[in-house]
Amino acid sequence: MLAVNDNGRPHQAKGTIVNTQGEMVATVETDSLGRGLFTVTPDGGALTLKMANLKGKEQTFTLPEAKGEGCALTLDMMGENILATLQCSPKVCNRLLGYAIMNNGNIIFCDTLTSSPLIELELHRDKMKEGVNQFTLFNSHGQILADRLFFIYPQPTPADSIVFTPVQSYLKPCGKVDLDVQTLPNTTFSFSAIDAGTMTNGKQGNMKTWMLLSSEVRGYINNVEYYFESDDQEHRKNADLLMLTQGWRRYDWNLMTGQTAFEKPQPIEDKFYLFGKLEPYRKRNEVSFVNLQAFLYNESGQSLSGETKTDSLGNYAFALPFLDGEWKMQIFTRIDDKRKTFRVGIDRQFSPVPRYITPVEASVQKPLLPNMFVVKPGDPEPEEEFIPITQKNHVLANVTVKAKRRYFTNDDWRYKNEAFGSKYATLFYDIDRERENMLDRGEAEPTLFEFLCKKNALFNNPECKDLPSPMPPDSNAGGMWEGKMAYANRPIKWIVDNGETQMVLDTALAEPVARILGTSPKNENLFIEWMEDEGKYAMVSSNVGSTGDGFFPQWMEEVKTLYIVPESPRESMGAVRIYLYTHKKFPTASQKGLRRTYYQGFNIPSTFQMEDYNVIPPMADFRRTIYWDPTVTTDAQGRARVSFFNNSTCTGMYISAEGLTPDGKCVIH
Repeated sequence: MLAVNDNGRPHQAKGTIVNTQGEMVATVETDSLGRGLFTVTPDGGALTLKMANLKGKEQTFTLPEAKGEGCALTLDMMGENILATLQCSPKVCNRLLGYAIMNNGNIIFCDTLTSSPLIELELHRDKMKEGVNQFTLFNSHGQILADRLFFIYPQPTPADSIVFTPVQSYLKPCGKVDLDVQTLPNTTFSFSAIDAGTMTNGKQGNMKTWMLLSSEVRGYINNVEYYFESDDQEHRKNADLLMLTQGWRRYDWNLMTGQTAFEKPQPIEDKFYLFGKLEPYRKRNEVSFVNLQAFLYNESGQSLSGETKTDSLGNYAFALPFLDGEWKMQIFTRIDDKRKTFRVGIDRQFSPVPRYITPVEASVQKPLLPNMFVVKPGDPEPEEEFIPITQKNHVLANVTVKAKRRYFTNDDWRYKNEAFGSKYATLFYDIDRERENMLDRGEAEPTLFEFLCKKNALFNNPECKDLPSPMPPDSNAGGMWEGKMAYANRPIKWIVDNGETQMVLDTALAEPVARILGTSPKNENLFIEWMEDEGKYAMVSSNVGSTGDGFFPQWMEEVKTLYIVPESPRESMGAVRIYLYTHKKFPTASQKGLRRTYYQGFNIPSTFQMEDYNVIPPMADFRRTIYWDPTVTTDAQGRARVSFFNNSTCTGMYISAEGLTPDGKCVIH
């Protein structure tokens, strides 16, 4: 079991396991990392875990229901060899079973056995693959009876390391740096050199820890390097607890054994494809055999075009050449040469589901210390040759700018500067991206308020009824709005583009009413103060002179980004501030039968920019990353040389190097 508090930090405590009669059947105690292990024999009823939280209040957790028949598997990882113990129920005994050991999706060992009440298997540790392995027990139909993850410590060897030998004895401002490299032959690795004096945060993990452990474990691992330090009893115990509490099944056994059918979600990517499905904008519009025309263009002036037709179900596809960067894309839908509006869905949303980042993961770590050109106490200072200022460029001391005066020709920076909304925000929505995802799925675009109440349960209107909306023009209430919405049972103040107050809309759960303000800043301030005294909060916009529903963004296409600030220092009455940042409106933004979006090709490779001080004289250079090369390759003897120029202030470097050999072995510095 794994116990954590509300902030995701490990919780060390003691607990008890009780049965349905309230009798204690086992005890459990978690360690400093919140992990605990207990053994219990179920009696057929539900079991409950009772444990006290940080405030001393007892909490109860219902344990998963035990199965009536099957096999129980335990692994003893403490010995020189691994002892696997199988306990089978009577109905499973005397059957032919199979067991397999899998590493990185590959079966490294497989055998059969005849089940009995107690079976012990000895697995030789030295024959196991390093990293995370999976022991699986299955029946003759390929169905899993029991499985278990276990970790094999990777024994380090000198050949695993990348060794750097500096040619120079010390660093000079803007001077040449040469490092000789020695590692395994024909190895490609990524190299970076950082000014250690400017580092404000550390790091943990590397390619080796990721390939052998982190990628096979669910969630965050605190101090992942710990499990690669030693293979003693303590490290084996903690590694096994990690497997029991955070291990997950990376490979689907049922899919590998044919228990479930493999479904191909998209065509084989032998080239770029644009494919998707049309959804009707109105029910009477048939999506079969609709003509589609696509236009793509980029900032370099290149363009592409093509035509296709949907099948009987509304599916379509375009084949494209290989592209670099982002391309603007327009898709037109026609029937009999007349534009018809459809919802053009695009199959491109393959991103993993976002997950919550705990404060433990986001905590600042100790800055890394220099590991190259380290100045030790007692080392003589390097002697510098005196050169007159007339014959050499001298680097002056760094100056810290404490204030800067702005010069602008207009005030658009104030209305569009998202720093106002992001400074104290706890939640951010990329409305452009959210809208694109909805359109790609062929869904109808909701209003901004409908999107928020469905996306976030803290908006106290889960059924999306009576949301804020402009009143009908024939209601004799020009510029008025109606509706209600709150956030965590607190009133909301909506602020558009950081601007001057021009219209106030009460969207609390109290009276739904809207009022137009005058353009006098004095009157606006007085009115807002009155609204705060009444406990009513408002929609606020920067569009001076606008009135009515034309000024406040109601639809998602009008909004670019959104920030939610539950605890704003500018609010004294407990309102939640929501900052909206809008797009500029164009008269041709929406056309019949047109879908505007983008197509993402290959990312353009980045190259590290560095001045060549063999060509130009030294200058003030404050690069934090001194040098980066993602593809350093050694020769047949495992040698290479990395050369670059220092910045003007670095006196100690932190260098990092990680890579893979041709046979897939990790090498790190």
